[in-house]
Amino acid sequence: GHLDDGIGRLAQQGAAAQAMQGVALIGHSVTMAGKQMAIFSDHAEGSFEIAGAADQIEVEITTAAGTVVDRISLGAAGAGKHDFVWDRAGIDPRAELNFNVVATRGSKPVKVETFSRDTVVAVNTQGGTLGFQLASGRSVGYDAILTVD
Repeated sequence: GHLDDGIGRLAQQGAAAQAMQGVALIGHSVTMAGKQMAIFSDHAEGSFEIAGAADQIEVEITTAAGTVVDRISLGAAGAGKHDFVWDRAGIDPRAELNFNVVATRGSKPVKVETFSRDTVVAVNTQGGTLGFQLASGRSVGYDAILTVD
């Protein structure tokens, strides 16, 4: 009936509005849960959040296949979100690198969440859901994005 048509039109308008919001994110840096490092021409970056203060934070940087490339020690840090920069000149910007963070306080582990940063290069609205093409070649849904810079 007419009511169904109206609801269908509203849903389409919602998708169009979402797509417009999505287009506004092109070129912006976004953060989502994940372990992939953001790679720039002369360095790479990662972000993580620790649930409590840690007196030792170790970061292990690995290839996509899991081979350890480097280990860095960040020392102590308070609870909250932290970013780190890995100064690795000469790395292929197309190489996918992941990172693992191990935080401890005394001998006890501190809960860590890791975040991936990437740049939105395109918006995809196939199948009625909003998706983002990222500079790394991955694509994510709107709901996966935690923050936008």
